[in-house]
Amino acid sequence: MTVYGVNRRTLGFTAAWLVALLLSGCVSRPAASFLDHETDSGELSDASDAADAPSDARSDTAVADAAPDLAPPCGGSCSADEICRDDTCVECTAEQACDVGVCEVESGSCVECLTSPADCRDPAAARCSDDLTCQGCLQDMDCRHLSDTPVCQSGTCVECSAANSEACGANVCNTRTSTCAANPMNSLTTCQACETDRECKDDRLCVVMTYKGAVRHDGLRGYCLPIFEGGACELPYVWNQLSLNRPSIDDPATNDFCGPNQMETTCEAILAFDDLCESEATCGAELDDSACAQVGGAASTRCTYACARDAECQGNQVCGTFCGVL
Repeated sequence: MTVYGVNRRTLGFTAAWLVALLLSGCVSRPAASFLDHETDSGELSDASDAADAPSDARSDTAVADAAPDLAPPCGGSCSADEICRDDTCVECTAEQACDVGVCEVESGSCVECLTSPADCRDPAAARCSDDLTCQGCLQDMDCRHLSDTPVCQSGTCVECSAANSEACGANVCNTRTSTCAANPMNSLTTCQACETDRECKDDRLCVVMTYKGAVRHDGLRGYCLPIFEGGACELPYVWNQLSLNRPSIDDPATNDFCGPNQMETTCEAILAFDDLCESEATCGAELDDSACAQVGGAASTRCTYACARDAECQGNQVCGTFCGVL
């Protein structure tokens, strides 16, 4: 078919080309065109009308159709550390825990503890109080979750106390430090290191000692010494009223004690006497209180200790600088 001298097929190609140009904005739509006269279904007219719509309007409509609701949670009122839950800013939820403390889910607040005392791990604040803060203990039950310090004493969880020494099992409770000593009751003999009087065997107390005038172990530990009851001390121990008249580690009352000559040697050196040795490092308290030598002319080297007179030496040894070493 020919329209105004133009072949129908040629007309169709030309119409499609013009619509493409109109839609791209490269050309303006003619006020009137022969294209308006020849469309079988109105498709060309509809495309032309769409092209007439302003580009901004088309863009706005597309964005409105495609964009989700971009309103911030809780209207943007939550801080960086908060979470929006049910339109309310909270510190935590059941799914999002607290950086510090635990979550009280109902209020959405981070607190020090809940009803379980296990949330309070500090021995000085082991009890979870009604206001959900960790406070000092009131009874042993408040310390039950702290296996190393299960006893309550003056608001703090400790290893043991005078009222609850059973927490140490077979060992003695050092009531000065509220800690369990290393030894059972009445188990230590003369010159053995101790922390409390109750570790020492009968008629002995735990006494802080000196060496050449300096207090040993900062006064926190002592040695079990027999109380001097007159007469003579059992060798190699001596009694000196000036140096061995003192209180025990637990009792402020003074007593006279039999012990080593503290200006010359130590308990460690006396207890190691006659042990086989290769160097003096194994013979005493790593001071100049001992020696590794051929004691009494023996072929092997043995531990001995410093002395001031023969009466301080064991085994009938003669005192040189050290017992049995001339």
